[in-house]
Amino acid sequence: MFASIVSYGLAVGAVYALIGITYNVMFSASRVFSFTAGTLGMLGGVLGSLFIAQMHLPLVVGFILVLAAGAIFGILKFEFPSHGGPAHTMAIPNKIGNYVRTVNLEKETNLGKLRSEVIQMSAGQASGVVSALYEAGDSAAGSTTQIIMVIEGHLANASPATSIGAFIAKNPGASVVPAGPLGGQAACVENGARTSNPVSLCVWFDNDSFGEILSPTMNAAQLATAMQTVRPAVELVAKK
Repeated sequence: MFASIVSYGLAVGAVYALIGITYNVMFSASRVFSFTAGTLGMLGGVLGSLFIAQMHLPLVVGFILVLAAGAIFGILKFEFPSHGGPAHTMAIPNKIGNYVRTVNLEKETNLGKLRSEVIQMSAGQASGVVSALYEAGDSAAGSTTQIIMVIEGHLANASPATSIGAFIAKNPGASVVPAGPLGGQAACVENGARTSNPVSLCVWFDNDSFGEILSPTMNAAQLATAMQTVRPAVELVAKK
């Protein structure tokens, strides 16, 4: 009796340990906390009970069937994900309202390096990432020049709620803002508000895409308003 209890406890503990290690590996790589590992673990347990306890299949056969079912589920989920919404394409127009793209300033600010860092931070999940820098206003004419930098792309297998939660946890002071008519979730934060070089950042996450808007000339509230104009111009619903 004692030996049976110990062996059962070790088996259950090993399963929990494997799931915990999986959480740690995924979070360390992507800084996004995902419950996918728990889903796969639960699926394996249910199928194992079905094949072995209910259908009375040999242990080895049941184990092989659970592995096969888990592999099929993983392929369907990660290679052919169901986004639950429309697909999107990324666009970089030369003009968005009063904002005009400035290629020379993109080179001066090394925007390409920032785009590469975003791709690296996504742990390979981001694809088709594009970027641009826009200016509005004319300082020579006495108006305030506003600058925004846009980085956007496709993001596979990440829920908007989880991604926004990770962003808020990583950026103290960040708050959720309206995502606009395209849906998804969005948040903004102002970094270095009490310094001489504050930078505001707004992000949005949709069912299959993400975007970041940075500005050294706007506060977070102003940038959140600008995002309502910028996002529909750079994130387009793909035509079927």
